[in-house]
Amino acid sequence: MNDLFIYFISVSWSSVIPRHQASLTSFHTNMSFQVEYFSGIIAGQVTLDHAKLQNTKYVSGQISPLLPEGMVLDYALVKKQDNLVLVVPKRLPLQMKFPKMQIHPTLSPCGKFVASGGRDKTVNVWNLKTQECMTLEHTGCLAFSPCGKFVVSGGYDKPVKVWNLETQECITLEGHTDWVRCVAFSPCGKFVASGSDDKTVKVWNLETQECIKTLEGHAGFVHCVAFSPCGKFVAFGSRDKKVKVWKVETQECITLEGHTDWVRCVVFSLCGKFVASGGDDKVVKVWNLETQECTMTMEGHTNYVLCVAFSPCGKFLAFGGDDAKVKAWKVETQECMTLEGHTGWVRCVVFSSCGRMLQGVSSQEVKAWHLGTMVDVK
Repeated sequence: MNDLFIYFISVSWSSVIPRHQASLTSFHTNMSFQVEYFSGIIAGQVTLDHAKLQNTKYVSGQISPLLPEGMVLDYALVKKQDNLVLVVPKRLPLQMKFPKMQIHPTLSPCGKFVASGGRDKTVNVWNLKTQECMTLEHTGCLAFSPCGKFVVSGGYDKPVKVWNLETQECITLEGHTDWVRCVAFSPCGKFVASGSDDKTVKVWNLETQECIKTLEGHAGFVHCVAFSPCGKFVAFGSRDKKVKVWKVETQECITLEGHTDWVRCVVFSLCGKFVASGGDDKVVKVWNLETQECTMTMEGHTNYVLCVAFSPCGKFLAFGGDDAKVKAWKVETQECMTLEGHTGWVRCVVFSSCGRMLQGVSSQEVKAWHLGTMVDVK
């Protein structure tokens, strides 16, 4: 059971106890702590011996009874000066392994399906509950539609394919002249955007199967693309270290500069007023689209940042990288928790619609963490 408690404990000391008080303190070693989830929801109270705060087995044993059924403790941050313990439990099963998962894994918005594509020219789609697998013939980058019934894929063969997962019927969208590295559905599900090594982003109408816009301007390969929640804007990042945000109808464009290396991931906040981006410079930047300024730079990864996601409420930001870690940030306070346990590059992070669950996908495995309340998520 010890391998279930994979987490870190750091202790913040508000003051040094004078030597003449040491004997007095030894009679009062028990302290009451409030236990909170990362979202700020109170889980309960616990009494801890301050002399054992760095004993992970002891602390986890005291806190675990407060967690919802089916959860185990993954991370705890003891803040002694505040009499507070911040916790993140992990949902059981601790991990789900998928032997055919390859280099482009992604989760559906509902968190019930995972898909991956690789160099064997197949796309595999799993039902996380039943672990049944559907295999489609294509390769490369992937994205689910908002309803979860369709998957779009793109790869080095240049076409973009959109699959109906119920019928396995496919439409093919042709127009790129080089490797397609990123794809995304619009919020309404009627349009798809794709980015390529031909340094363009194309927007496709799925009903007519035509390219309605070709957005240019990057000096390097396009690595990531995302629609705004309203569907009127498209953001994409490139090897030229820039993020560009386009208004699709008018093709007006703003350029956000500040990264010092390739930009590999980009996402809009739910309100549409902010964009977060990450890349090979190991940081995530949050941009205010009205002022076109970087309002926050989040550090902590030791290698490339490959994926980023806002929570539905916009108060939290999660990102993963090829250091096999997921980091969850409170945007307002910039408090950060590092969620470990993945054994490979984390290529996708997704918040549940309620914001209580955070899922991460790496090579051959999916992990889920509980961030919000004591309600067990089915």
